[in-house]
Amino acid sequence: MTMDEKVTAALDKLESVMGRIEAQYEALNAKVDRIVACVEDKAAVEVKAEASQRKTISPVIASLLAKSGVEHYEESAVEKALVGLSVEQRIAVKAELARAGVLR
Repeated sequence: MTMDEKVTAALDKLESVMGRIEAQYEALNAKVDRIVACVEDKAAVEVKAEASQRKTISPVIASLLAKSGVEHYEESAVEKALVGLSVEQRIAVKAELARAGVLR
């Protein structure tokens, strides 16, 4: 075997090895992408779960609604209960109810 043949054979082997390394690299990248997606999905689920757990309103608002006979917090009933308040106060109460997730 001449020196040129040896170099050619070595280059062929090197190309073969590089092809396998690139394939492994791509496979690892795909695995990392799947892991990252799972972690992001889990984080999104946790954030959504935390947001859905908040179902309380302040005692003042609960008292106001109870005095008006509102048991279910539907927007039309809340509107009727808040008639005596100023526009700013109604907006604040509705915002708090919406933030608490109890306004339908």
